[in-house]
Amino acid sequence: MFFLECETFSGVPTVFFKNLKSLIIAALGHDLDHGGFTNNFLQLINDDLAQLYDESFLENHHFRVTMTILNDCEIYSNLSENTYRMINKEIKEAILATDLALYFKFRAKLAQISNEGLFDWGNSMHRTYVKAIMMTSCDLSGQCKPFFVAKRITDNLYREFYHQGDMEKKMGLHPLSIMDREKQHTIPEDQVQFLNIVVIPCVDLLRVVLPNTEDLYFEACNLRDAWQDIINKREERKMI
Repeated sequence: MFFLECETFSGVPTVFFKNLKSLIIAALGHDLDHGGFTNNFLQLINDDLAQLYDESFLENHHFRVTMTILNDCEIYSNLSENTYRMINKEIKEAILATDLALYFKFRAKLAQISNEGLFDWGNSMHRTYVKAIMMTSCDLSGQCKPFFVAKRITDNLYREFYHQGDMEKKMGLHPLSIMDREKQHTIPEDQVQFLNIVVIPCVDLLRVVLPNTEDLYFEACNLRDAWQDIINKREERKMI
């Protein structure tokens, strides 16, 4: 609690200390009060959140819930108004960055800057892109763990997905395969695709700017290979 209340910390530059506090709080609150549905589904059913915000409905809600809790706890009572506004802005940007629709935009911009050798830690926009990729990496970190750990996390996610898929079917819609409980046999393929398209490029980019995070990349690759091994063995059994 003291860490969150104070404005400075020994040995840490003030501006970076404020960024650090904001990222920690954002990581803790980035999924608060999540209803288990996607933004697309909320828009489809014209949910209250879809009416309240123009985009990133869930992420805006997570931010509002986070700030409500922080204000009720009054842990910012010792901070100056300027510091509070800065932390508020940082938390909002970090939580909204976990919207995968925004992630692809941030990833493309940071990748271009990095590939051209133009990345500069002194550039505030470049740092914003890095923080966005950091938040997405944290959000996806369940896919950067050993197979049996990641499998338990994935099973829990699929329970949410299937619930949404069931609702979509009742509405006469055709859910994606990851949300269709009748297509559970495609889970390994869906996971390989998700890892290849979303997770691995994210943590691969992160390790370019923060080399000490490379373990996330290697674990994600190992997990992808484990799912692919399941696919390969299944295909081999079909040939027997």
